[in-house]
Amino acid sequence: MKSTDITSKPIFKYSQRIVGFFLTNLCFLCFNFFLIVAFFFIPPTMDNILIYSGSALALGPSLIGLFKVMYNYREYGELSLKDYLSSVRRNVTQGLLYSGLHVSLSLVLIVDIVYFINRSWWGLALLFGLIQLFSFLSFLVGNYYLANFELSFKSLLRLPVYSLIVHPQFLLQFIGIIGIALALLLVLPKLAMLFVFAFFGYLFTKPAKLLSGKVQIDLEVANNE
Repeated sequence: MKSTDITSKPIFKYSQRIVGFFLTNLCFLCFNFFLIVAFFFIPPTMDNILIYSGSALALGPSLIGLFKVMYNYREYGELSLKDYLSSVRRNVTQGLLYSGLHVSLSLVLIVDIVYFINRSWWGLALLFGLIQLFSFLSFLVGNYYLANFELSFKSLLRLPVYSLIVHPQFLLQFIGIIGIALALLLVLPKLAMLFVFAFFGYLFTKPAKLLSGKVQIDLEVANNE
């Protein structure tokens, strides 16, 4: 009777990937436990904005781990929580500082947006809303860079902004990916929580990798001039 290795069967490989995505998503949720609790149990009002701000500090390190795992999955076909934890540990200081900076900026912008809305200054509210969106996108790109490159904090502040300004075609791709994740959370909130963040990271790393490649070419050309 011919023996077969179960690990070579497609069903085993697909099961591994599903479990890997689930565990990666679970790891992200654990790192953002306080933010998840705030989201479900604390009303998102101006009175509670400081609670949300403090809870969001872990976003940076957790995104670094998420993007590292999904980058390695795209490159090598492997999903490993060791990659998640080692990437977080290696970049935890910069990740927290970067989160703190963007959380502080978001806090100021959101307060201003609410103030403008209450005054019916819709043009300023829209302008600051777009600034907030751009800041969040640069935050995501910056954490992708931290996950995959060695950067000084000064470079971390400048490179994501430069990337999105010089290559604005990626803005719509990133916004679309965020929209897909939000739609899943709105339509299937409980079920989506089991996989949506890993799915978001998987989608995000593809255009982020293309963007980083273009930026590397830009920098090489600038250095040779």
